[in-house]
Amino acid sequence: MSVAQLFHITRPVLGECPRAVRRWTTWLVVVFAVGAFLALGASGRAQEPENQSPTNEVDTSTNEESTNEESTDASSPTGADLSPDADAEAANPTDATNAPDSTGFQWQWVRDERFHVTATQMIKETVPIGGQSVELPVTLSVEADWTVLAVDGDGMAEIDQVVTRLRFEAKSPFLGEILVDTQTTPAADGMTDLEQSLRAAVGTKWRIYIDRLGRLTRTSLGADATAPRGGLLDREVTAPEQLQLVLTPLLQLNGEELAAGQSWTVPDLLAIPVMGQGKLPLVFTYVGPVQAAGQTLEKFEVRTEASMESPAADQGSTRATGADASFMLRETKVTGTALFDSARGFLSSMSLRSTLSVAAEVEGMVTDSKVTIDSSFSARQLND
Repeated sequence: MSVAQLFHITRPVLGECPRAVRRWTTWLVVVFAVGAFLALGASGRAQEPENQSPTNEVDTSTNEESTNEESTDASSPTGADLSPDADAEAANPTDATNAPDSTGFQWQWVRDERFHVTATQMIKETVPIGGQSVELPVTLSVEADWTVLAVDGDGMAEIDQVVTRLRFEAKSPFLGEILVDTQTTPAADGMTDLEQSLRAAVGTKWRIYIDRLGRLTRTSLGADATAPRGGLLDREVTAPEQLQLVLTPLLQLNGEELAAGQSWTVPDLLAIPVMGQGKLPLVFTYVGPVQAAGQTLEKFEVRTEASMESPAADQGSTRATGADASFMLRETKVTGTALFDSARGFLSSMSLRSTLSVAAEVEGMVTDSKVTIDSSFSARQLND
């Protein structure tokens, strides 16, 4: 979801809040937007990696001229089509030119195979408010079941994805503590809009397409999906686009035989309304086999230093409750590790830490915010 869309849905909320609450809510919008930007790039939008020779030194450089610029709106995760009728639009979900080699590490999709996936984003933001530094922690955890419906000749899997559980926790000096777990929190009369939206999101169904390299190429949202309701938190946390971003696996393989220390770069350039163009060159490095939970798994490392170019003239600011709000991403770094089960061909787990600094001018006040986002993804086979 783009920053512009986030501000659009928050206008009625911000107009009714005290100034301090509006500033905190606006900051939360920025955090979710930047977090979505990082997830959107890290999920790998069907771009070809730039292979590098074996080396123990990770090269974060990328050839901007060869970078594929996407024409799709950044508000749609991985350029995905979220329309209910998107399933019927493409009988062949992959292009033969994108077929990976038959060697190297790859996802090994099998029809009727089932997985349970868990994805979590833990966001901790430090914001100066009233001369003090205030920490604003937010946690969103999503669980879903995957069922592989079909696998085409190029290894592209058509997967039925259903949300089974959501957990949301947040603390702020303005809104107090919020904790909703759709599995353990009893339903009761007088539920908040947020809790109702979280419960309504359980059962949300997508048809997703993931290739042998782990790239999410397209999605379609089920026709019976329930639209989020309520204010900013309710609608942003449970928006299908946000849930899909959280659930997307983040390791993008290159389909080749790898030696320990070998790296490859996946260039990315994303257009983000208000903030401008975001550069996110992802560098993956193969570390080698490791022992984990009694298994031999393949370890990968990933890192990037995201940056924002100067926004275009018509993207420099946006209107929120009659006041200009502009943002600048000062610094963003992402580091993480992934464990891949090469014997069974799927991503066992992955964790990322993103640190960023955002400068914002809201209602004439300039503030710097420090944010840490810890993201994790794990998959467990249910056929065993």
